[in-house]
Amino acid sequence: QEPQKALQAAHAALDLAQQTHNKFEHAETFLTLARLYRQHHLPALPGIDQPNLYYLQQALQYAQDITGHAVSAELLDAMADALAAVNDFEQAYAMARQAASVREKTNSIAATNRAIAMQVQYQTERSQAQNQYHKQLAQAEARRVEVLQQTSQTLSHLSAIGQEVTAHLEAKAIFQALYGHLQGLLEMSSFGIYFVRQTQLDFVFGMEHGAPLPTTSIALDHPTSYAVRCVREGQEILIEPPRADPGHVLSPGSLVSMVCLFAPLKVTGRTIGVMSIQAMRTDAFSERERLIFRTLCAYGAIAFDNAQAYQQLQETKAQLVAQEKLAALGGLVAGVAHELNTPIGNSMLMASALQLKVEATRERLRNQSLRLAQLTEFLADAEQGASLISKSLLTASALVASFKQVAVDRTSEIRREFDLRQTCQELVATMMNQIRQAGHQFSLDMSEGIIMQSYPGPLGQVLGNLISNAVRHAFPNEQKGKMRLFCPPTKAGWVQIRFCDNGCGIPEADLKRIFDPFFTTRMGQGNCGLGLSISHNIVTGLLGGNLRVDSKLMQGTCFILDLPLEVKK
Repeated sequence: QEPQKALQAAHAALDLAQQTHNKFEHAETFLTLARLYRQHHLPALPGIDQPNLYYLQQALQYAQDITGHAVSAELLDAMADALAAVNDFEQAYAMARQAASVREKTNSIAATNRAIAMQVQYQTERSQAQNQYHKQLAQAEARRVEVLQQTSQTLSHLSAIGQEVTAHLEAKAIFQALYGHLQGLLEMSSFGIYFVRQTQLDFVFGMEHGAPLPTTSIALDHPTSYAVRCVREGQEILIEPPRADPGHVLSPGSLVSMVCLFAPLKVTGRTIGVMSIQAMRTDAFSERERLIFRTLCAYGAIAFDNAQAYQQLQETKAQLVAQEKLAALGGLVAGVAHELNTPIGNSMLMASALQLKVEATRERLRNQSLRLAQLTEFLADAEQGASLISKSLLTASALVASFKQVAVDRTSEIRREFDLRQTCQELVATMMNQIRQAGHQFSLDMSEGIIMQSYPGPLGQVLGNLISNAVRHAFPNEQKGKMRLFCPPTKAGWVQIRFCDNGCGIPEADLKRIFDPFFTTRMGQGNCGLGLSISHNIVTGLLGGNLRVDSKLMQGTCFILDLPLEVKK
């Protein structure tokens, strides 16, 4: 066990020598390993038949590489013995002669001691220098790793902030997100954002020591404003130390800071605004802080541009929906007016005829020429006319009532309870003139008692759009067709409404895009391509259901609405 412990200690010393790059320790350790294998007859190593000779050769190689160091006679003698043991007598003799030469040169004890002292001093100084170098290298590497870790963490944090900021579609939420994160990352006393508005720069959001700053506007030709200068030059501006001019403050009445940073908010080459931060300490904004600020400016510019685009989209969408509603209501009024013409016209005609008969009867009565048969005939005509007038006026009254209900529903989004069949009957009644004029047949097949708690106005708008589309597009070349509105059985709590026609159908290539906004095959012919898109949005949004289409060329089209009987508020 003792030789094994010595062997382990020697290998540990060899590892230490390798770490410190100490050639002298290498040579001494290899010589010790050779002695262990020679004296204790330790087993050979894998791939090394003569470990004693192998380690002596390693020791000799390192010893010869040491500048100013003479190879010891002991090492040379050991090499000679090892070479002789493997019958390499020529090399053994050469090593023995070198050993004798070394001994001759080291006969003087004083000279030997001086050489040893010099060697020890050299090795010590070299070892110390190497240790110091490695220590400095390790410290520098540790600092570099720390900087890299901090940079990586900062970039990861900024990336997460960017995702959060750009996810907002409201300017106020973006302001708050940017302000909150900048407070956590930078030392600042004030924060502000300006937007470019035609001929002026609007200060729309500002905070100073946690309190909001008043909004204001600056002309884009202002001579001293740093925010205006930032827009004009399109680049970052760092102001230090403070300047005694109005351009140094974010808004009138705010504090004058020791250092200010302005940066443009740019998107695809357009400057949409300016973001600024200020601090009371002159060294608050180093290159790291400025890099963070630039990054958040880039994220903020994208977020604000998206918010503006989204706001414009919502406003445009609201305008288009309003126009669509007005157009539908106009068509409804025209249809009802035409439907009223018949009963009102019949009533007026009959009233005029009765008036003539009354005058004739009165004249006969005045002349005392009225006969019983004539009076009987007059009474029969009056009864028949009154009956016809009554029926016509009842028809007109029903049409007006339907129109009033549909018109109220169309112009409002009121959730109420209603009977589906009755609502559909009222809608169809207002559109029958349009259907009959085109020469089509229409059937409404719905059972009574389908009670819905939903929005009848938007539902009527959807069904009206589908019927109008069928009248205009399903039957080209004045073809006469059939349309059907019905409710097949479906799952509990839901109702399925189908509107089908036997018209020309829709090409398969168009079916995938039929609900896309502005998609129409008749652009330039008075069609904007919004009807089905708006209908789809109403069904899937407000009504909480689904709208799909099934169509085959020359076989017809069927629109299928799956709706809940009760829509949550």
